[in-house]
Amino acid sequence: MKTCKFCDNEIPDSREICPARVMINAKLKHLRQSAGLKQSYLAHKLGVSQTNISELESGHINPTIETLELYSTFFNKGSVKETLIKHFE
Repeated sequence: MKTCKFCDNEIPDSREICPARVMINAKLKHLRQSAGLKQSYLAHKLGVSQTNISELESGHINPTIETLELYSTFFNKGSVKETLIKHFE
């Protein structure tokens, strides 16, 4: 086992990405796809690059708190803090 350098979760040897990160990245992708949006459109609306959206959704980069707040505001999901508390309860 190795430890995720971002959240200290243990990662099975067969995985390179922490399960918690995978879950967050999958949720961001699900929000976009459920709304029927293309990455390029969402990127324009959030003021980021399409590459940034792609890298977030694929797990190549971690979302910042600011990025999570942009998603929460855009998709009317409340604050990041409230969303995370609900998700992990």
